[in-house]
Amino acid sequence: MIKKHLIFSFFIPNDYETNIAIKMHYACLWKYSSIFDSAEFFITSTEESKKYINSVKLSLLNIFPCKDIRFKEIENDFFYESRVLKDYVIDRLDGFKETMVFFGHTKGTNDVARYGGAGKGERFLKWIYGLYFYSLEFVGEAEIKLFTAYHGRFHTFFGSFPIVTDEDRCFCGGDFYWINPMALNKDIQTGEVKLLEMWDRAYAEDLPKIYNRNLIDGYIIGKTGGHNCIESKLWDLDFYDGNFDDIVRYYGDYDLFMRGYNELLKDVMYD
Repeated sequence: MIKKHLIFSFFIPNDYETNIAIKMHYACLWKYSSIFDSAEFFITSTEESKKYINSVKLSLLNIFPCKDIRFKEIENDFFYESRVLKDYVIDRLDGFKETMVFFGHTKGTNDVARYGGAGKGERFLKWIYGLYFYSLEFVGEAEIKLFTAYHGRFHTFFGSFPIVTDEDRCFCGGDFYWINPMALNKDIQTGEVKLLEMWDRAYAEDLPKIYNRNLIDGYIIGKTGGHNCIESKLWDLDFYDGNFDDIVRYYGDYDLFMRGYNELLKDVMYD
């Protein structure tokens, strides 16, 4: 049986108690908590927000009852969630056995304040929900693609909102994805891929782009992708200013998405 392990970078914003993005993350973690056999949360804060660290831990313990859950407080730096991915996933690849790892972070906690004026905050809540939905709602699909041959190849990354660049490399818009750490480690050791240097916080988003993709007999052959093999081209969709309902329609399962989203929204907005 493949174990499912969560590694999550949890940044505590100064407005932690009222931040609707944080509330949506808690709601999503609660909705999908039963998927995971174990979880590690790497908590960062500001000088002002560190007073909430114990509150965060207690909230997460309530979400993951009787689970193998661990916390580590780390220093917040310029690399943000990429620091967690590099130090606690990539640098520990040898330690994962028969495990698929899901990586996530508190996406949008600053965006809802910076871009969420004039009623636009709900767009970021849908983005956050989508980051969980398109990976965790379809965890069975992710497991099949990560551990069995799909279109002739095993995947290494299965993520939410796959986006293909002009160089025909794929990344996930928002840094939420499943990883087969054993496959990634093997591909590094055999020289199939070369790890990126971590030179800015985009490291986490860029990591899946280490894999080449090829079109053969009408099929895309690669080791990155997402639900139902649906991908967008870079710049075709505007995640920050576009109509997010249209983005969900593009990636599919709109009705299922909206049912789940509206159920959680009641708790987020009226908690």
